[in-house]
Amino acid sequence: MVGRHESAWDTIIFLLYHRDPAYVLKKELLSIPFYGWFARKVGMISVDRSAGSKALRGLVKDAKAAIDLGRAVIIFPEGTRMKPGVTRKLQPGAAALYESAGVPVVFFSLASGHVWNTRFKRPGFIRLRIHPPVPPGLSRAEFLAKATGIVHDDSRHLAQSVGAVA
Repeated sequence: MVGRHESAWDTIIFLLYHRDPAYVLKKELLSIPFYGWFARKVGMISVDRSAGSKALRGLVKDAKAAIDLGRAVIIFPEGTRMKPGVTRKLQPGAAALYESAGVPVVFFSLASGHVWNTRFKRPGFIRLRIHPPVPPGLSRAEFLAKATGIVHDDSRHLAQSVGAVA
């Protein structure tokens, strides 16, 4: 699954949606007591963002191993949590994984950061849209265009629908 990351909610919801998901996360998170131990124990996929192409190869290898075990891989292609309405160029991991894994990808768009972020949780509505699976075979450019349309544009539309972004 490929989509936007705005809040801790985004890292929890797919634990309910999938039996045994494997989230892609930055390696630094593994050093957080309890959370890091949990992430290692359940087989999350860590990426050393300072390792360049070596990190990309490791991501693909570890994600393919998770897919072979029947696990859904959840990746946030902007590479970090983003504030509502703010976008960042998509990182290459999701496209590399799509090209090499040979399995359909499910995109999702969401608006959650206006309700739940690192500093507050407030009443409101979180919107999540799960898009139909995209079969393998798109070119990298087609994949990135589709990903951008969903991760940036559709997530912004959802945020506007709940009054999170002007």
